This record gives sequence, structure tokens and C-alpha cells, in this order.
Amino acid sequence: MLALTLPAAVNPVIGKLTARQGPRWWSVGGFAVCGAALVSFGRVTGHSDTSHTFFVVHLAAVGVALAVLVNSNQVAISVASQKYG
Repeated sequence: MLALTLPAAVNPVIGKLTARQGPRWWSVGGFAVCGAALVSFGRVTGHSDTSHTFFVVHLAAVGVALAVLVNSNQVAISVASQKYG
């Protein structure tokens, strides 16, 4: 749950940048980071401190990537609705 709620604190910054630069490349970057983190989750095994650290880093990367994806897609939808409205 914290992987989704804590990265949401950066949503105003991401929204400002997305509105200025456009949502396309933010979505591509978010999908790339999220996909890479989810694929590399398979290497996080064991009960050592290193594996726990890698798990937290991967979880934070997925949370930030999902925050970027949700926010950039919301900007894209609002821009499209303003054009058609």
C-alpha cells in the first residue's frame, strides 16, 4: 500500500512537468521503468539484508513509475477532453 500512496506526493511536480512537456514521453518512461523493475523482481530472492534492500528499491521504483503513469495519463485525458469539449 505504501508503494502506491507515498509516491503520490510527487504527483503535483509530475503533473506540472507533464502539462508543460506533454504526456507521451512521461508515459513511455514510466512504462519502461515499471517493466524493468517488475522483470528484475525475479532476481530478488533470499532472506539476506541485500535482498531486502533490493526489494525495497524495486518496490519504490514500481511505485514512482505507477505514480508517473497515472498522472501522465490523467493529463492526457484532460487535454483531450478540453479539445473536444
